[in-house]
Amino acid sequence: MITKTTTQNAAEIMHYPFSTEALRLKFNKVLKALDELNAKDSLSNLKNFEAVLDNTLKRSKLVLQASEIADKQLKQEQLSKALGLSVPMVKKYVYLAKAEAEAEAEAVANFKALNKERLDKGLKVNYGIDAITKHLKGEKVYLTEDELQAQKDKAENDRLKKQAEAKGTSQAEAKAEAEAAPKPNEANYLFNPILFGFEDNCKEDIKLNIIHSPKNTAKPYLITSNVPSFVLRSMFETILKHLGRCENDLETIKEYEADLIDELENEDADFTTFNSDHIRIAR
Repeated sequence: MITKTTTQNAAEIMHYPFSTEALRLKFNKVLKALDELNAKDSLSNLKNFEAVLDNTLKRSKLVLQASEIADKQLKQEQLSKALGLSVPMVKKYVYLAKAEAEAEAEAVANFKALNKERLDKGLKVNYGIDAITKHLKGEKVYLTEDELQAQKDKAENDRLKKQAEAKGTSQAEAKAEAEAAPKPNEANYLFNPILFGFEDNCKEDIKLNIIHSPKNTAKPYLITSNVPSFVLRSMFETILKHLGRCENDLETIKEYEADLIDELENEDADFTTFNSDHIRIAR
């Protein structure tokens, strides 16, 4: 891909924090060479893929030189602006130059021959920066239909695996969170309506369900019943009234509790001495 570099005037380059004037001049020289290369590209329009490839490799070497000069001198953004390339493209060109330096001498010639062979067969060719970099690193640029399908299958399998792992993780987290959360407490009660004088209004037992949820601090209790709330209120008022009376007899009950067990087995036992207005003991 042909990129348009911006020619830096002397005043602008002077603002770059080079440690020495020699480095500044060296950097300017690389920028000038890049501008000349781009000018040639524009004039010829590079319809020949080999010419595009050659200029891409030349440009990568110049970008690498500029990068090495600017190392510890300029920030990434400053270097990118000076070269007229995006930061990712600067990295691609640097990577390509290093890959070419590490590759075998005939690697570029082999790539050209490979593309020529494909062109002769009427097949598509790829001579972009990513393709030549991949070739120089020893990777296949052109895959067969089976290899392409295998690549797609692998990508899909990896995607499904990650999706399953993410789902499993989220489910495990949700389960752990649910287990750590305080559980609501629930209780169910049945009351005989006859005990509270509701035999005319209630045809069945009074059902009471109480749920206490520790997480809901504003309204922790949920109470439901099969009777209106005024029936429940009357029922509990009756219970509390008699509970208060029975509390007065608690000490008396404790005194007689032990004796009652023995005396209940005795037919002649006398229970009339148990004096209470609210508790009756019948033989």
